Amino acid sequence: MRTIIVLRKFTTGEIFCINSLIIKFININCMLQSMLFGMKRKTKKKRSHTPKKSKILTRHRALAVHKGQQNLLKEALQDLEKELKTLQNAKGRLDNQSERVSGDISMTQAQEIELRTKISNFMKKEALLVKKKTLLKDRIIALDKKIEKVSSIERELKEV
Repeated sequence: MRTIIVLRKFTTGEIFCINSLIIKFININCMLQSMLFGMKRKTKKKRSHTPKKSKILTRHRALAVHKGQQNLLKEALQDLEKELKTLQNAKGRLDNQSERVSGDISMTQAQEIELRTKISNFMKKEALLVKKKTLLKDRIIALDKKIEKVSSIERELKEV
């Protein structure tokens, strides 16, 4: 089996799906192991008489089928274990990625708070500068009036 791993951001639903698949594989793994354990545990009953040839052949066939089933179950169990490891690795990567993303979000939120405070400080400074500007304009207008008065007085003095 070939597995292609693509690194990308996963949604919460996908993470939930991967977790549920891991749980299903673990359950199947346990079930297959119990089936294998159950097959190995069966013991032969002792008989007092010798069985007939047909019964002996049937037993050999049953043992061959039993071994075949056992091999199939072992292979299935190995495939499931490989898939389980793959899913566990994917889950680990997802956990790491989610931790990294949450750290990035925290940093971004801290930067946002810092920028908001800077903006509010700039707005306060701007308001102060606007007040100073209006005061300076008023002073300039008052000075223009005074200069105008002085120049009018000067003209009157020249006329006299």
